[in-house]
Amino acid sequence: MTKKILLLTLFLLWSNPVGAVNWCLSAVACYPIETGSGTTITDQSANTNTGNFASSGHPAWDSGELPDSGDGFLSTSTYSLDYTPSDDVNIGSDASIDNLPSADLSVTAWINPNVDQSGRIVDKRPGSPGWYFQVIDASGASIDKALDFFLDTGGTDERTITVNNAIVNNVWQHIGVAHDFSALSAAIYVDGVLQSNNGTFTSAGTGSPNDDSAIDAFVGSQSLGSNNEFDGNLDEVALFSTLLDATDFSSIMQGLLDQGGAPAATFIPKVRIY
Repeated sequence: MTKKILLLTLFLLWSNPVGAVNWCLSAVACYPIETGSGTTITDQSANTNTGNFASSGHPAWDSGELPDSGDGFLSTSTYSLDYTPSDDVNIGSDASIDNLPSADLSVTAWINPNVDQSGRIVDKRPGSPGWYFQVIDASGASIDKALDFFLDTGGTDERTITVNNAIVNNVWQHIGVAHDFSALSAAIYVDGVLQSNNGTFTSAGTGSPNDDSAIDAFVGSQSLGSNNEFDGNLDEVALFSTLLDATDFSSIMQGLLDQGGAPAATFIPKVRIY
C-alpha cells in the first residue's frame, strides 16, 4: 500500500508540478489552440474572446507534437495554426482587450516562421491608432529576422525593434513582449531571454496611447486588412494586462498555457521542433 501511495504521489507531482501556474487564468485572452478542427479558437481566459478564422482552412490546423524538453513537466502541444498569406483570426474588440496599452501589456506566443517576411503575431492597428507585435524583415532598412512592437500615442510613437537574427526560420521559438505603460517602452524576449534593441529604430513614447476600442484585434495578420500576414505556424498565444518579466516568460515557455507553466527555478532553455 505504501508503494502504491508513493507512485500515485510521484505521478501527481509530475502531471501537476508544485509551483505550476495556469497562465490562462491571469490572461485577458488566452489561446492554447488545441481544438484541431473547425473555424474558431477558444479563449481559455475568464473572457470569451473567441477567435474566428477568415474562412474554413484559413489558417489551417496543423498536427504534430512539440516535444518535451526533458524537464519532466508536461510541455507538449498537439496542434498549431498554419498561416499562409490571406489567413487571419479575428479575436474581436471586447472591452477586456480594448486599450490594453493604456496600462501594462504583455503578449506571448510560440512561432515557427517559414520565410523572411514581416508578419503580425497580434495586431490591433489597421493604420492608426492602435498597436501590434510582429516579426519584421525590411531589407530597405537593413532589418532581418527581428521582432517589433509598435504603439500609436498622442506624441512620439512607442517602438521597440530587436537586433537582427533574434529569431530563426523553420524552428519553433517562444517570444514575448512586455509594454511598460509608465515608461511607454517595451522589452522583447525570445526563449525567455531579453533581447538587445536596434538603437536606430527603438524609441520610448510620449503622450498617451490613442483609443483603439473601435478596432478588432487579429492573430496572424493586420487588423481590417490582408496586409502584413504571418507566414508559418503559431501556437499558444496570450495577452495579459500585466507586465511580465523574464521569469514569467520562462515559466510560460516550460508548459502549456492552460495546464501550468513550470516553476521558474526549473527553467531549461529549449527549442521545440516537429
